[in-house]
This record gives sequence, structure tokens and C-alpha cells, in this order.
Amino acid sequence: MTIRNITIHWSAGNDRTKYDEYHYNVSGDLAEVTQTLGTSVKGSHTWMRNTGNIGCAFDAPGPSEVMPVALEAMSKLIAELACKFNLDPKGTITLPAYKRVGVPDSESDKLIPTGGTITAHVVSDHAMFAELDGYPNDRWDVGSRLPASDPRNLYAVIMPKVHYYYDELKAGKCHFEHTVNMK
Repeated sequence: MTIRNITIHWSAGNDRTKYDEYHYNVSGDLAEVTQTLGTSVKGSHTWMRNTGNIGCAFDAPGPSEVMPVALEAMSKLIAELACKFNLDPKGTITLPAYKRVGVPDSESDKLIPTGGTITAHVVSDHAMFAELDGYPNDRWDVGSRLPASDPRNLYAVIMPKVHYYYDELKAGKCHFEHTVNMK
């Protein structure tokens, strides 16, 4: 499977539960990073958008429970993954467009291809896809769609750190930590 993007999630779980829908889990209160799926395995973390998409989740009951040390760990993890898979964390990709049809939360609720395309960030959160695909009220994840000043917007905090670590890794100024034994 060719990796083309990374999606950041908030599991809404506790700090110790590791969810195998995601490739990586980062404890909200620690710098503990756990790989739960091999990167060659398709996860089940983003509706209709899992192929070639690495899912990384904060394990925390809410964004206020994500400590600074976990923000650093997630930022470095994403930078490492971007380096390993030759992804530009500042870049965009073109993906198929979908739209939501049917009655929400029923058997008829589904995403169908529109035949068009969307432009998405290489590193995004589930909320971005939810907005693009027509279910924005169902996901806010790490807050990419919230104002940057909103304390729930962890995306605004993470991305400058991702860019910093990515540049440092590319320049050989820091070492790989979370993906050394990647499956």
C-alpha cells in the first residue's frame, strides 16, 4: 500500500486504551507512542478514506486532557512518518470526492463517490474530511476546522511543531524515535 497522507484523531477514550482502528496511539498524558497497526495494513479510522492513510490518535477523554509532552510526541511522530514515506507535511493531495446520502446514523447513511475530486492537506484531521464529505457536525477531532485561538484546536498547535521536526529530521539534526521499529 502506498502511503499518501496522515490523519490525526482524538479517540475520546482514556489515556491507557489503545485503539486498533489507528496505526499509532499517543497517550494524552505521556509521550508514550504505541503502534497498533502495521503501516501496510489499512486502518478503519476515517470514513471511506483509509487506503494509503495512516491514522494517528490522541488517547484522551478530551483536548484539555492532552498534555504538552503528548503534543510533542504526536508532532515528532507525524514528522517521522512524513520523512519515512516521503510526504510533504506542508503539501496537499488530490483525492476522490464523496458526499453523504441517506438518513444520518441509519442503515441508509453512507458516502458515495461524486466523480469529482477534492484537495486535502497531506497531514489533516478527521474533521477536515468530515467537512469536505458532508458530515461536519459528526467530527471535530483535533480541531482543524475551529479558529486557531480556540483551545480545542490542537491542529494549530501541532502543525508548526511537525514542520520544525520534519526540517530537523531532514537536516539530520535530530534522530528518529517513534518509528525506529516500525512495522
